[in-house]
Amino acid sequence: MRNAICPAVVAFLLAVTGQAALAGQNEADACALSLTATGQTMYAAVAPNVSSGDNMKSAMRGILKPMVQSGTLAQAAARANAKAVIACLEKL
Repeated sequence: MRNAICPAVVAFLLAVTGQAALAGQNEADACALSLTATGQTMYAAVAPNVSSGDNMKSAMRGILKPMVQSGTLAQAAARANAKAVIACLEKL
C-alpha cells in the first residue's frame, strides 16, 4: 500500500508545481501586454532566458546590453522601461 501512495503523491506534486509555473507565465505575459512597445521587445528578449528566483536586473543587463551596443535598442528607452519589465519578469 505504501508503494502505491508514493507515486500518487509524486504525480500530484508535479501537477501542482506545473500549474503554478504555468500560472506565473500567464501572469507575466499578461503584465507584458501593458508595457510599451519597447518594453514588450525587452520582455520578449529576456523572458525565455530567465526563471523564477533569477536576478532579473542582472539577467536583463546581460541580455539587453548587446542589443544596446548594436543599436537595436536605445539606451534611454531601455532605462525608461527597465523597472516595468522587471516587474513583469518577477511574476514568472
